[in-house]
Amino acid sequence: MNKLYFGFIIFILSLTSCNSRYQKETNAFQSYLHETFNENIPSDDSHKYILIAQFNCAGCVQRILIDISNNLKNRKNDSITLITYNMDKVPYNLMKKIKVLVDEDAKYENIFSIANIAIVKTNRGQIKDVKIINLDDIE
Repeated sequence: MNKLYFGFIIFILSLTSCNSRYQKETNAFQSYLHETFNENIPSDDSHKYILIAQFNCAGCVQRILIDISNNLKNRKNDSITLITYNMDKVPYNLMKKIKVLVDEDAKYENIFSIANIAIVKTNRGQIKDVKIINLDDIE
């Protein structure tokens, strides 16, 4: 009986911990967006933020951004925002397709430990996943 009770408690704790996996990062990122750009993580839909790290392989970053632009075809995508410290890193074709925000101080790196490019996936105002991407990982 004790093993069953213990197992049930572990199961319940694992369910509740999934909801707050990125709670600290969500709060910090939400504050960052609001203070820096007067923006908020959308509370009604999913959104992706592409973050360019200051520590990066310039050729790799350029190639990843070109691949992202090519995957978007010729359409505008309101569910993607790119945040960079340097507008020169962003290909012109990509700028026409997604929202681009510039933070010359790269304060987002105080929240996320990233290299090259990271994608922050959100849903209903909460961060659901943070992924460092490589050339093999373009979605």
